[in-house]
Amino acid sequence: KRADAVRLLEQSGEVDIIITDDGLQHYALARDIELVVVDGARRFGNACLLPMGPLREPVTRLKRVDAIICNGGEPGRGEYPMALVADQPRRVCDDAPLAAPLAGPVDALAGIGHPPRFFATLEGLGYQLDQQVAYGDHHPFDRDELVGRFAGKPLLMTEKDAVKCRAFALDNWWYL
Repeated sequence: KRADAVRLLEQSGEVDIIITDDGLQHYALARDIELVVVDGARRFGNACLLPMGPLREPVTRLKRVDAIICNGGEPGRGEYPMALVADQPRRVCDDAPLAAPLAGPVDALAGIGHPPRFFATLEGLGYQLDQQVAYGDHHPFDRDELVGRFAGKPLLMTEKDAVKCRAFALDNWWYL
C-alpha cells in the first residue's frame, strides 16, 4: 500500500522528496507536484483505460498535472522533451561495471511497459541480440524461471528488472 509506505518514509525523518512510479491514480497519496512521463513513440495508444487499453487514468486527467514529460518521440505542445541515455552495463549480482565490451551475441530480457524500446536501445549500442524475451510490466522473476533459460550467453536487462534478480543472478548477467 503506497500510502502506508509514504507514511513510514515521512515518519523516518530521513527524506525530503518522495517520487512514485505510476502514482497518478493513487489518490490516497498527498502530493505537491504531479509529473507525467508520456511514451513519445506510443503516446496514449487507443486512449482507453485498462483492460481495454494502456491507460490507468483518462487523457483528460493530464489537464490537472503540473508538467508532461515526453520520453522519446516528438513532444506535444507544452510538453518537455526527454531522452533516456544508456550508461555502461553493470553486473547484476554486485553492480561492478563492465570492464570490456561483450563480444558476440547476447540474450536480453525486459519486464517493462514496452520491452521493444529496451531491445532497440541494446541494438543501437551495437549488441547482437539472440534471445529477446519480453515479460509483462512488473514481472516477479524467480531463479528457476531464468537460470535455465539464460545460463549460456551474457544476459542484458533493465535496471528495474535487475533489482528483482540480484539474489540469484549469474556472473554474466548485466543491466543498463
